Amino acid sequence: LGAQATGLGNIYWNEENSARQPFYVTLGAHLTADMGKISVNLWGQNLTNTGYKSFYFESVQRKFYQKGTPFQLGIDVNLHF
Repeated sequence: LGAQATGLGNIYWNEENSARQPFYVTLGAHLTADMGKISVNLWGQNLTNTGYKSFYFESVQRKFYQKGTPFQLGIDVNLHF
């Protein structure tokens, strides 16, 4: 069983500091069950579905950014021989 919190910010994207990503926190968690030859890991990332920009730039007087990774759930199954 595990949990994590990742916080970043304030991030200023240009020299004038007019483009800014405020401080944000994403939460994650996982639960692993080891059953001998099989292990199962249930995990989640950005559990609060926090919206943020992963990068930003300006080119030819246009502004571009990419949204950060949204809420995710997953399962990993491993077989041990």
